[in-house]
Amino acid sequence: DVLTGSPSVVDTATLVVDGHRVLLMGLEGLTGEYARGLQTFITSYGNSVTCTLLEQGPYYRCVTASQNVDVAEAALLNGAAKTNDSATPSQKAKEAQSRSAGRGVWANTGQ
Repeated sequence: DVLTGSPSVVDTATLVVDGHRVLLMGLEGLTGEYARGLQTFITSYGNSVTCTLLEQGPYYRCVTASQNVDVAEAALLNGAAKTNDSATPSQKAKEAQSRSAGRGVWANTGQ
């Protein structure tokens, strides 16, 4: 399954694309300022995503229409999400980079 459209961010691990709820693999979603920030990020990259259902369903990989930026990895790199048990090694590395840099949720945590 492939979904394309202008997404609404429910939380940083959940988007609504073309009327379908899309779960991003590997993420524990955050709400509030983090969700708003991800929405702004997606808007700045063309306000459209293409989401492909992964073999590890019900999860999707979503990329921005402009520059094909992986939405989940961008959220992790910017401290707008945390990894969960389904995270890939690459996602865990992105979270570690964000934590080391004190970005987003990792700011002022001493983690």
